Amino acid sequence: MALFTTFCKECAGVALVDERLSEGGRLQCPACGAHVAIVPGCSFTTDEQELFNDLVQVTREGALQSGMPRQLAAELAQTLRAGTDSGPLLERLTMPFPGLLPIQTAVGRNETARRRVLRVLRAVLEAMSLQRE
Repeated sequence: MALFTTFCKECAGVALVDERLSEGGRLQCPACGAHVAIVPGCSFTTDEQELFNDLVQVTREGALQSGMPRQLAAELAQTLRAGTDSGPLLERLTMPFPGLLPIQTAVGRNETARRRVLRVLRAVLEAMSLQRE
């Protein structure tokens, strides 16, 4: 089962929505019921749902200026594509997102876990950037 990353323009909600809940090819916002936009290339499994929800909360509490979600998502994508050490980037992201500190501490030096966090965070930020469009 795939969970699609979605953004609701009605309530500005970012969520994972089960593909099986599609009505005629359209998905509904779990918060308000409006139709949602699917973020291309950002699907996950149920194993990643808890981390996704945690990162949505962390980003909502973060101090972001206009245009910042898109910029950070692009930087995350570049780091993930390059396969470079994601530790410094994850540490730097705790400044705008203090709620990331417990997650960063939990993953420690585990590069696979850090990359997983960055991959999910990228999807959340890409969804948030749709709010500005």
